[in-house]
Amino acid sequence: YLDILTDKLKNNRTPKFIFLDPFSYSNVKMKDLKKLMELPFTEVLLFIPIFHSYRFASTEFEKEHKTRKFIEEFTSKGVNNYDNIMDFTLSVRDQLKKKLSLDFVRPILLDDGGRKNSLFLLTTHQKGMLLMNKVIFKNSDDGIRFSVNNLYQDLLFKPEDASTFYDNFSSNLIKKLKAKNLTNKEV
Repeated sequence: YLDILTDKLKNNRTPKFIFLDPFSYSNVKMKDLKKLMELPFTEVLLFIPIFHSYRFASTEFEKEHKTRKFIEEFTSKGVNNYDNIMDFTLSVRDQLKKKLSLDFVRPILLDDGGRKNSLFLLTTHQKGMLLMNKVIFKNSDDGIRFSVNNLYQDLLFKPEDASTFYDNFSSNLIKKLKAKNLTNKEV
């Protein structure tokens, strides 16, 4: 699918923002990201369940194991004894910058206490990086990590915001429909 997508978009100069959430961290390859980042006016927000791969970062296991392949391809230090998850995350950032020839790669650690996942903004534009920095600094204590405990994971808006939005939308829609004097079939 990626080849079809990149072929269709290679001459498209419309800005593109791609959220890439692979089924597992091992389902995305550096060559795939390179193809996406070669598209004009493209930014990618890559999700990686980083805690899973970090748990095995210092483990020596068979060369063909998918976790080892990911660690070797996506980190600058490879299989190594990392100081902590942030050290591992920064190693991923450094490798993305190097292999994709990017000046701007912004990691964001999503921390729910037990599990840690990461988002990586891949961009060629300083403005994209500045905007992501603004979002992160506004929503985190340290500019690196979002605490996702007790966030409304299943809702786009907090319940009170969602209900207000729904109530307003519903009443406005009913008013407009009544004003047009439509039949049920027309509605």
